[in-house]
Amino acid sequence: MAHILSFPSLPQAQRLRDLAGMREDINQALKYIGAVEQQIAANLRDLVAWEGLTSAAAILYARCFTRSKARFSLPKNTLGAASTELQDTHNYLLAVRNKHIAHSENTYEHNYLVVQLALVDGRPVRVEDARVESRRLIGFSDADIPKLRGLFEWMEQRLTAMYEEERVMVLEALARVSLEQLAVHRAEPQYLFVSPDAHITTRPR
Repeated sequence: MAHILSFPSLPQAQRLRDLAGMREDINQALKYIGAVEQQIAANLRDLVAWEGLTSAAAILYARCFTRSKARFSLPKNTLGAASTELQDTHNYLLAVRNKHIAHSENTYEHNYLVVQLALVDGRPVRVEDARVESRRLIGFSDADIPKLRGLFEWMEQRLTAMYEEERVMVLEALARVSLEQLAVHRAEPQYLFVSPDAHITTRPR
């Protein structure tokens, strides 16, 4: 039997598309955690890569729970059936993302003034220089990595279940559309982010 692909713009499928985007976020976050796990296995700590990978993973995960103009967000009770440990990891991750990674609202960094004094005969006589030295706490440690993996894997399974439930409803909606109408949507749609009217609202392009 021959097949054709159809790309209809079905309003009832918006939630299904959003869930697919969230699942992609979680899968990418798992890849970042995998790269961190490789560092642990090799007993290597590239702190720049470690902070970048764990921060990116936290941001991707948090996107699923952040209100957006682009897609719906998961409700706060999504982890209601999860274990206490997973819920604690979820809350900690969102706190690190909200109060350290995305916004400076917590004491994850310390910037202190260092003054260099000139001494004569052991006594200070003038200020020669002043600078600020910074210390930053990386939000996720070795012990957090398996907890993050467990959280992300649980969320991936939950999103997959939600996706499949939504897909059933989309198939029911498609059953009410004529096959001829579906068959005319043969051209793959242009990516929205490369369309001529695409824009970033926070800055001009």
